Amino acid sequence: MPLYETAENLKSEKAIALFLKEKHKLNCVKMPMSYRVDWAVLSFSGKLRGFMELKVRGVAKKQYPTLMLSLGKCITGCNLAQSTGTAFWVAVKWTDGFGVHRVVQPFEDVGIGGRTDRGDPDDVEPVVYFPVDSFTETIYESDHI
Repeated sequence: MPLYETAENLKSEKAIALFLKEKHKLNCVKMPMSYRVDWAVLSFSGKLRGFMELKVRGVAKKQYPTLMLSLGKCITGCNLAQSTGTAFWVAVKWTDGFGVHRVVQPFEDVGIGGRTDRGDPDDVEPVVYFPVDSFTETIYESDHI
């Protein structure tokens, strides 16, 4: 299975993690790939608050009405959150803003989607669509932690 995470993606993810640290006093710890989600989110005191998938999009927030995320990632993130009594969020940096959405089950809008421009048949899979209007500017609006 090819990896599409680039050095630029990782740099942008680290910038989002730094933003969360500075604005919300949260520490993001990069998770091993075996966990399927990008980050664990901890309070400054070290208490686990949840898990987060970070996405960087090279488009404006309103260019598409939804953000698409792998159903497998959503299930894994929600299972991790449920198992630890925490939360699972997806955070997105668009070219014109930032937003956070708390992911909960059952998922409202599930379909088949993905990329077709890379010639990778594994890029098309079951996905969850989240309305971009459901993303808030801060994690505290998304979930009271």
